[in-house]
Amino acid sequence: VDGMAGQEYSCDNVGACAGSETGSTCTWTRRLCVSCVESGGEVRIRVQTNGLPDHCYSSPVLAPLALDVDFSAVFSPGLDTATPKEAPSTQAAVD
Repeated sequence: VDGMAGQEYSCDNVGACAGSETGSTCTWTRRLCVSCVESGGEVRIRVQTNGLPDHCYSSPVLAPLALDVDFSAVFSPGLDTATPKEAPSTQAAVD
């Protein structure tokens, strides 16, 4: 994720800065890529992000932290509702 192109954001007076600060202006780079791939009859969605915001924020103590996420999952998988994997019948079974 760190090597991906991103969008640069700048805001004044955010408090704790999530990037670099010049005077009262904080500048950070948000990275987000969402893609779909079909392989073997299955469609997968992939999300890659650093988790930084796409808008100005106000955080007097802690700045937003970049957290690289690269996640993929089957998109809209078929569900067999007739035979579910789990069928709890009590609250205790759910807990």
